[in-house]
Amino acid sequence: MNQLRRITTIKNLVAKYPEALTERYMRYLVHGSKPRKATVNGEPTVIEPNSFGPAFLRVGNRIFVDEDVFFQIIDQMNKDRRSGGSA
Repeated sequence: MNQLRRITTIKNLVAKYPEALTERYMRYLVHGSKPRKATVNGEPTVIEPNSFGPAFLRVGNRIFVDEDVFFQIIDQMNKDRRSGGSA
């Protein structure tokens, strides 16, 4: 059975969880969710994306957050840390 996805904006997610999230931090996660080009010691390189890419949906200029995916990623990162894996 297909469940309804809980999609929201960054502002609404931050308003829902103000003790844990800030708009600035969420935008930082969005920025890091795609590979980026950089230059290190004069050599071009690619900065690997963070794990949050699947949680963000882009529609035109708007960015939405799939709440369930976002918190699944956080749960997985915490699970990996507790078991000694890398996140």
